[in-house]
Amino acid sequence: MTVLRCTAKLLKAMKATPVESPLAPSNRLGEWTANLIRYGRKAYVLAANENTRLGLMIDAAPYAGIPQRFADQLHRSLLALGVAQEQAEVEAAASRPTAFARSNSASVLATINRYGLDMEAHHHFNDESTSEGFSRRLLHTLVLRPAHIGSPADRVREVFGLPPSNWRSQTRPWPQAPAADEDATGPQSNPTVGTPRAAAVADPGAALSPTELDALNAFLQQPGRRERTMDPAMLEGYAAALIVAPEMVLPSDWLPWVWDIDAGRAPAGFATAAQAQRIYSLVMRLYNGVARAFMAEPVRFTPLYQREARWDARRWCQGFLIGLDFDEALWLELMDKELAWFTPFVMLGEDEEIPAEEFESGNVERWKAVIPTRLVQMRDHWRRQKEVPALVRRAEPKVGRNEACPCGSGRKFKKCCGAAPTLH
Repeated sequence: MTVLRCTAKLLKAMKATPVESPLAPSNRLGEWTANLIRYGRKAYVLAANENTRLGLMIDAAPYAGIPQRFADQLHRSLLALGVAQEQAEVEAAASRPTAFARSNSASVLATINRYGLDMEAHHHFNDESTSEGFSRRLLHTLVLRPAHIGSPADRVREVFGLPPSNWRSQTRPWPQAPAADEDATGPQSNPTVGTPRAAAVADPGAALSPTELDALNAFLQQPGRRERTMDPAMLEGYAAALIVAPEMVLPSDWLPWVWDIDAGRAPAGFATAAQAQRIYSLVMRLYNGVARAFMAEPVRFTPLYQREARWDARRWCQGFLIGLDFDEALWLELMDKELAWFTPFVMLGEDEEIPAEEFESGNVERWKAVIPTRLVQMRDHWRRQKEVPALVRRAEPKVGRNEACPCGSGRKFKKCCGAAPTLH
């Protein structure tokens, strides 16, 4: 049985019941993980291989055809990377999902998120974007985390005993999708595998420099958009709420609110593909910086408003409160139990002016100072909740001791199966 690991969103869309203990994969490349993403009104399945981080993109609909489209796309990608026809066919057949399981690797999901951002930038400037085109572009992707991956294409070639150094310089036709197949994406040209992007790839874990914060702020706060977009301070507060949240929130869900804090619908308004990639990179590095701080023990997180006086603590807290809209019911439940944890964010993030007496009493500075501590408390609370074992519920109602025994003997339960040690 070959299993495709899926996010909860994809499992829900497919109406699939996940297997709990999948067997080890029998293919060469190993396990794949996939997520459902949307660009505009079009839904796609974006998958990444755990061992090589090779990325694939297929149309999501019809959902029943996902296993076959996945295998077909993998076959075409392997051929484009120079894998022999017979080997590509065997690997595609062995990798065709026959069941689905829950995603279990934060690292692979992070790779998928990064691929999704790259492809969204491509989609924004290419009205003819297709799953075929996305998959071609993913062949050229470079991966910085995990560091040993580097080029997924080279890692795939190594699996099949091919040298990793020369495939980029060769020109191989991209295999055509079936022309008469309900799962085909339509007639395609015969593009070739070109050279990868030559531009340097910024380390996604590197903190933003003051100059980069200025560049991000300049884009977000342009005239005509500053009223609806976040600035870096609000974005960091927003990211903090997402990082310490009870459940992981994917970039495809939270990014739209960066550009439109009121409705999450307005476009980012990029002028060029290069600008889109640059801004996406800065946003994700800011997010990753917050995530890295809360993964460490002990946590050493200093909010932007404490690092530089020019950033507003009120905007920071407003961003945090926006982030609570995800998993709102769980956050409200926690707020009822631990109201003091949320006081600094609410008092500083409200739209109304802060009363003068709060400044005079020193409350405002105390609220600002205690925010990192409150964030750690929230993170630890949700971690503890995940460690609590789920309640085991009876499949059938409990039988009363004086009721008829369900075994059909006609005797009372306490005189039959309910009376140890006599068991039927």
